[in-house]
Amino acid sequence: MDIPIEIKIDFKAVKYDLLKAIHECSQRGLAQTVKWLAEVNYAFKHITLLSEEMPQHVEDYENELEEFFHGKKKLDNMTDTNCPPDPTKNDCLKDLCTELKIDYYDNKLDGYCLYLYGVILKKLDLGTLAIDIFIKAVKAEPLLWCAWYELGKIIPDKNKIFSAQLPDHWMKYFFIAHAYLEQLNNDESLQIYNTLYTMGLENSTYVMSQIALGHHNRRTKAQDKTAGNYYSLRSDHAKAVLYFRRALKLNPQFLSAWTLMGHEFMEMKNTNAAIQSYRHAIEINARDYRAWYGLGQTYEILKMPNYCLHYYKQAQQLKPNDSRMVIALGEAYEKLDETENALKCYYKACNLGDVEGTALIKLAKEEDRDIKCFEEQVEFYNALQYLANYHLKKGELDDAYTYAYKCMECEETKEQGKALLKSIAARRIEQEPDQGVAINETIANMSMANEEEVNSSNMDMAFSPSTI
Repeated sequence: MDIPIEIKIDFKAVKYDLLKAIHECSQRGLAQTVKWLAEVNYAFKHITLLSEEMPQHVEDYENELEEFFHGKKKLDNMTDTNCPPDPTKNDCLKDLCTELKIDYYDNKLDGYCLYLYGVILKKLDLGTLAIDIFIKAVKAEPLLWCAWYELGKIIPDKNKIFSAQLPDHWMKYFFIAHAYLEQLNNDESLQIYNTLYTMGLENSTYVMSQIALGHHNRRTKAQDKTAGNYYSLRSDHAKAVLYFRRALKLNPQFLSAWTLMGHEFMEMKNTNAAIQSYRHAIEINARDYRAWYGLGQTYEILKMPNYCLHYYKQAQQLKPNDSRMVIALGEAYEKLDETENALKCYYKACNLGDVEGTALIKLAKEEDRDIKCFEEQVEFYNALQYLANYHLKKGELDDAYTYAYKCMECEETKEQGKALLKSIAARRIEQEPDQGVAINETIANMSMANEEEVNSSNMDMAFSPSTI
């Protein structure tokens, strides 16, 4: 469900609902819910109901009251100091859960008892079940604010809110705003609260306090992140971590703060903490390439190349057109002696622009070290063609000639090699006119004898055209 842009509320219906719910919750001793309902009701003090419009309180639910008080008393007694501190090890709590579970499957629980059942499930760390039960509770009793409140505390994210089958009731808007604020989706929460405020709830201290809290969260979180970045730039990494932690205390789902804190721990050589920070970031958003890249760097420092390769692969898949990711992947392959894959990465990085200018150097080093292993590989000759063009553009004709001549040994690049050699010859004629005839004769002879040379030549890459 999207954030409501236009909220339509019948104020008289709201007044009626509030008065009825205040009475019913008072009967059950739900003091905090009664207080919240009464506060909202006060904001509607300008709305009056005629006597015939007032809710009629029919006292015919003694069985429901008795069952609710039975469960509530047992739950309250479990706060005794004799109970184990871990609720999941509390046998009395488990027994009460079993008792309510039986009644739940027999459809004997009303909205109030469903709320109790949800609270017990939450205490037993059965969060997913608790969410379902709280939703059933508010469907049965839409004014039961304590159930809405508990649901807002444990519902994990906006996607779950969107997919939950919430009752089509005006209380839903208060819940969504509350849940967004719990998740520190402050802008979305403020949009709803501001709408409620302008619709006639300007006298609601609850709405005003929530608006103030939303603005405070938004401002403080941003301030802490800015402070963290400031201290990071000053290389005061310990202080940077302090401020990123403050930002995360306000919003544990603050993705960039986790990633940035991981970077700071890396600077502090605290690899364990860095790994934990990056992993938290990935749990929040598995598409954060910076966190995957950070993990790759961390495991590179730890000299664990297989792990390093895995994380760099993830980063490169998420950011396929970033030459830095491709080069990092190539270096990981290089450490694992997978030279062919390393060359492919460096060649791809060149095609992507080679932001940091390292791919070309890597290609040349790999070519010098492992040329014999890759003479039949098209990628290798494409790399040589790239190098020939590069040196030709820089006017380094000897180097350009070496790489262009080598291109003649591969069918895929032979024609491009011929064209490059002619271009090199033309450039030499411009620079050294007296050598023009000799160079042209060499190119002609080379073209005629090329097939023979391809089969027999084992030319060394250190060959210099000056020996012609």
